[in-house]
Amino acid sequence: MFMRIKIEKIDFELKRLGWSRSKLAQQMGISRQRLSYVLGHSYPKLQVLERLAKTIQISARDLIV
Repeated sequence: MFMRIKIEKIDFELKRLGWSRSKLAQQMGISRQRLSYVLGHSYPKLQVLERLAKTIQISARDLIV
């Protein structure tokens, strides 16, 4: 199943946390380049989506378009 990410929701949550995308990547244990790829150029796997949501403390459902 392919899912697109709500980038604006991620940016909103990052602002709430006071984090940059670099900080998000660091907290997820991935490179900034990998995070950019996931957010901009792909439909992420469910595991990646769940890890992203957990890192910014929201439900994965809130990130799906």
